[in-house]
Order: sequence, then structure tokens, then C-alpha cells
Amino acid sequence: MSESVPASPPEVSPLATEGRAQGPWLWHPVVDILVGCGLLALPLAVAAHYLSLEAGSAVVVAFGALAVVVNGPHYAATIVRAARQPGRTHAVLLVASMVAVVVAIAAHLQPILLAVLFTAYLTWSPWHYATQNHGISLLLLVRSGTVTASTTERRLLRGVHVVLALSAMAAVQAGPSEPFLWRLGLDVDVVRVVTGIAVVVALALLAVVVRRLRQRGMDGRTTVAVVALASTSLVWFAVPMLLRSGGGLVYAGGAAALMHCAQYLWVTSFAEGRTAYVEKRRFDGIAWAAVVVALGVALFTVVPWAVSRLGHYDLIFSLLIFQAVVNLHHYVVDAFTWKMRDPAVRIPLVEGRQLGAARREEVSNLKAIGATVVVVALVVVAAVDVLQLAATRSDASDDARLRALTINEYDSRLWVQEAQLAVANSDLDGALADLGRAVSLSPYNADAQRALLRLHVASDHLEEAWARRDAAPKGVFMDPASLSILADVALRLEHYDDAAALAADAIKTVGDTRNGVGIEARRILGTVHFVKGELGEARVQLQGAFDDVEALAGPGDFVRKGNALELSLTLADTLVGLHQHDPAMVLFDRALEGAGNADRPDVAFRALTGRAAVAIDKDQAPMALDHLQRALRIAEALKDDPRLDPERISRTWLDYGGLLAKSDAPMTSRYACALRARNVAEDMEDGDDKDELLRFITEATRFVEEVLTPEEQESVRTDVGAAAVNALSLSYPETPPPPPATPPPPVPAMAP
Repeated sequence: MSESVPASPPEVSPLATEGRAQGPWLWHPVVDILVGCGLLALPLAVAAHYLSLEAGSAVVVAFGALAVVVNGPHYAATIVRAARQPGRTHAVLLVASMVAVVVAIAAHLQPILLAVLFTAYLTWSPWHYATQNHGISLLLLVRSGTVTASTTERRLLRGVHVVLALSAMAAVQAGPSEPFLWRLGLDVDVVRVVTGIAVVVALALLAVVVRRLRQRGMDGRTTVAVVALASTSLVWFAVPMLLRSGGGLVYAGGAAALMHCAQYLWVTSFAEGRTAYVEKRRFDGIAWAAVVVALGVALFTVVPWAVSRLGHYDLIFSLLIFQAVVNLHHYVVDAFTWKMRDPAVRIPLVEGRQLGAARREEVSNLKAIGATVVVVALVVVAAVDVLQLAATRSDASDDARLRALTINEYDSRLWVQEAQLAVANSDLDGALADLGRAVSLSPYNADAQRALLRLHVASDHLEEAWARRDAAPKGVFMDPASLSILADVALRLEHYDDAAALAADAIKTVGDTRNGVGIEARRILGTVHFVKGELGEARVQLQGAFDDVEALAGPGDFVRKGNALELSLTLADTLVGLHQHDPAMVLFDRALEGAGNADRPDVAFRALTGRAAVAIDKDQAPMALDHLQRALRIAEALKDDPRLDPERISRTWLDYGGLLAKSDAPMTSRYACALRARNVAEDMEDGDDKDELLRFITEATRFVEEVLTPEEQESVRTDVGAAAVNALSLSYPETPPPPPATPPPPVPAMAP
């Protein structure tokens, strides 16, 4: 319902048998306030939020069941009403329906169209909701008969709802794009400010309108109705965005959509009954309700399910297509169905409350049975769809998932659930197969794509994980968490420019960077700066992320798992590069402690080599030797641990050999270190880094071989590992004390 009621009293229909309604209400004050004015959305949203914390699946199933008897019939009611209106409305219905069928077919053949349709549907929704609130405001105002709104007052009242709708439309376009929602990428904080301004403007306009109408005699009941509908627009469109911590706002479902549909059925059912009364005919309310419920189930459940099963399309993909197409069809047809300038529409709504008498028409048993069977069958299909939705939840039972797969195996949501179950059972190959099935059914299933990305990373298949970035459709990996994961993959693959760009995007989209995603993105960005030698920029990012880690962990505590340890090590290395040794040593010590608690020998190795670097800078050779020995003993004890970097180990052997060169250690020990460095380097993946390191080792080895005899060389080569381990038992000679100073010879006495 989107058209305004005219300000002047409507002309009296010759078919009418009673005068202007006494008071604004259609059904009952309580029903009209809660449903017609939409205020039930607020307690419904609050209840759904808190119940979802304890019983999320039950809430989802409950909303799915309500959609069968509220949301679907809301669209069907428009079709039924438009089909009975001759002239232009009927023609618009036919043309819009034919276009909708063609568009639905095209979207299945070309999935990219769904993004266009869904973006249009979600962006248009706030406007449609708001104009319905405005239309009902004017309807109740005219029905009250206490005051006639001027053109200026109607425009001001429309402005209350429209300005809030515009802010909501901007909110839909805020944040990153998604697979089926192409956002403009408006800044979330800017949109939040705009929303706040819209609230102030709307409240100011509402105050002006109410004050003017009250001065001219608007009664209390009508004032409550007008203010309630304005409050509904405020709650639906502005409050959610103001309370969010980040990201765009989507008005695709939930309490607002449910109450909008209930509001529409509230006024449409009244209009049907009133039209029957004005036209002096009976009205079968039960039959009307059965028709709109059945038609709604056919549009939103039966047709998408049939397309999915017969065409082997992903069920959720088909459901989303029909959701978008039917909504857009409804927005167009609804605008022509409720033209209040049409007396056939205006008079039944404005005059009185008496409805057409219930029909008591006799029908054949066969007709009654047939109609009942059809309606019951459609409701059963709707129930199956609700149960299918419940089976896709993470807490669904195995039996429920198996039944759902039997009913419709072309449901990518179920394969994601199967993959999660496989991961829980440590069946990574099975999980990869299940996620591959889900992605093949629908590349646009963001949950499947993101789960597959995480599984590749967890399996250390970094190249496969990186390939998903280009294979997935636009918008799949635009959420902050996925951007951060891809940035880490790029960093580990040494795609430093990509890592920096992805980390920066994650920081931009996450909003509040003081959470896990924001901390990780800043760690990656800081690490890229460190690798590039930009130590000042690296410290800014790394220090900020580290401070937030400690703030989240609590005073005096430190997160000892995951990438927090990597963060502390990179920050410590950065501080070493900036010659800030004391804070670096504190971080290395804490990383060592965390490595023991988290079973991270790679972290312990890096911390010890970092401490050795500081000791060398401070000319503390014995301490440096001790740290390098401890680090290399870890490497020797865990030769096959994939977490240990062979390049880092190889270079540490070279550093250790270089440190031995400054002592009186045997040359054979230095030779053992060089050969062990070569052995480790040969385990590296082929590439420029490996070739460069091997060339350096060759030069170092040749230098030592020039000093050693062939027999000495052969003794080391016989068992390089044992020789290297023996080299780790050496100690650095203590610096001998300086010799005592000899007193200067006495100065001979001067001759007198």
C-alpha cells in the first residue's frame, strides 16, 4: 500500500449504506496499534534476538513457519486483489507477471542477474515499507474524521517516513559487497551519522505535523496512530543502523519484514471485507485466507523446489531468485493496486467498519474435497521446506540431515553441514569433497567458499587457497575475516603487495580494529612493512595490534596461541632493527614462554635466534652462542616438523659457524656447520631463495676447505649430523682478565 489518501473528504459512493467511520480503527485498537501500526516488531525483534542466543534453530524455524502464513500470503493478496480490478491494474499484473517469469528463467541461466535483482530488491524494500506506513497514517487520519490534513501537512508527514527510508537505503549500500548484494561501499560511519541526522529531521517534522493537527482538533486516538506509525519507521529503518558496530544493514528478513507483511494483510483483509459490504455481496474470509496462503506457498516454495529438483539447481539459489523476483513484482503491482484516487479503493477503506456477511454458498463435495486436498498438499510442502531449513542448521541431528539430503540433494547448505561434520571427525578429504560439491552446486554459496578457503589454509594448501580468490564470484571474500585470511595466505606465499592491499581492505571494512580480525590484519600489514624494511611503519601497525591483544587478554596476561605469538616475534624483530634492544628482549622472553604453553617449537626457535641477534649487537658473544645452541638443538630434535622453516634453520647454522670463527673452536666444527647448513637448505622448495642461499654456502664452505686437510674434511663428511651436534657442545672462551698494570718507572731525581 503505497499511495496517499487525499486530504479532502472522499465522495460518498452510491453503493455505500453508512457514513464516515467513527474513529480511526479498522479492527480493534489493540490489534491496529500492534499490527496495523507495526509496533509489534520491536518486542518481536528483541525476543528473537535473545531467544536466538539460547535456541537459534528454534527461532529460525519459527520465523520460517510464520513466513508461510504471513509473508507469502502478503504477496499473494496483492495478486488476488489486482486480478479482480479491471482496467490498468489488471493489465499491469499480466505484464509484470510475464516479465517476472522471463527474468526468473534468465537468472537461473545467468546467475549474475541474481545479484542485480537482489540488490534492487533490498535497496527498494525500505522505500516500500515506508510508503506503506505513510499510506496507513493518512488512512487512519482520514477515517478519524476529526481533522482534514492540508497538502503541506501531508507532505511533511510523508517526509517523516521518506527521510528515514532514504537513510535505510543508504545503510543497505554501506560496507563491502556480497555475492548477491552489490553495495556502493558507502562508509559505515558516514552512513551512521547520516542516519542520526535523518532521525533528528524526522522527529522535527513529526513534531510540526502533530502540533498543527492537534491545534485543529485531531483527537488522541488518531494522534497515537500517527505517532505509532512514525515510531515504527524509526525502529525499522534507523535504530538498527545506529546500534550496529559496523557493516551494512539489510532489510531482507526478520521482524521488520514480518511485521510489514502482517500490516499489509491487516489492511488488505479489511479492504476485501469492506468492498464486499459496499458492493452488497457476501465475503468468505476463510476461502480468501486459504487462497492467499496456497498461492504464497506455490510462489515461494513449490516452484523453486520444482526448479531445483528438475533442473538440478541449488535449492537456496532458486529460493533467492524467486524471493527477489516476487518482491520486485509485488512492488510494481502494489503501486497500481492501491491508487486511493480510485473510489472503488478509497470508499471501502474510509467509510465505516462493517464487513460483508460471511458466505454460506453450497458447493459440491467433490469441489470442496479437491480444494481442501490442494491447500493441505501445499501446506505440507511448506512444512517440508521449513524442516529442510532446520536441517541446514549446525545443531541439526544426523538423521535430519540425511532426510533432507534424501528429499533434495541439490541443497548446498546441507553439503556445508556435511563438511563441518567431516572436519569434526578429522576427515579432511571428506570435508574437501563435500565443500567441492557445495561449491559446484552454487559458486555463490559464501559459506561453502569461505569454509573451503579455511580448510585449504588449515591443510597448508596455500596455493589452492590463493586460487580460490580468483575462482570465487565477486563479493564472496569481501568480508573482513576472509580478507584477513587471504592476506595471511599472500604473506606466506610472499605476495607482499597483495598481502598489504588485502590487509588494508580488511582494516577498512572491519570497522572496529580492536577485535581478532582487526588485530590479525594489522599484524599482516606490519609484517609486510617489516619485510620491506619500512621499520617505522611496521612498528606503528605491530605495536597497535600487540597493545590490543594484551588489552583483550587482560592485564598481565598474554595470548599464547595462534598468530599472537607471530605478532610478538615480528614486533620484537622490528624493535631490534630500530636498536631498541631492551623491549625486544622482553618480547622474546614472553614469546618463549608462550611457545612452551602452546607447543610451538617454531616460535621458540625464532625467539632464541632473535635473542642471539640482540646479544651479538651488544657484543655478548657467550650469550649469543648459548641462544643459538638452544635454537639449533630444537631444530635437530624436530627435523621433520613442518612448522620449522628450513631456510631460517640453514641461516642459523651459518650464523653459529660464524660465531665459532670468533672463538678458538676447531675449524672442523665450522666446516660441520657449513655442511649442515647445506643439507638443510637442500630441503627448501626450488626457487631463487634456495639458489642464492646455496651459492652463499658454497662460498663459505670453499673458504673453510682451503684451511682443512683432506683427511679432516673426510672425517666431517663421514657423519655431518654427528659432527654438527658435537659442534653444539662447544662453549665460548671466557675473556681473559686484563694483565695488571705495571707501575711507571720512578722519575729520577733532578740534579741539584
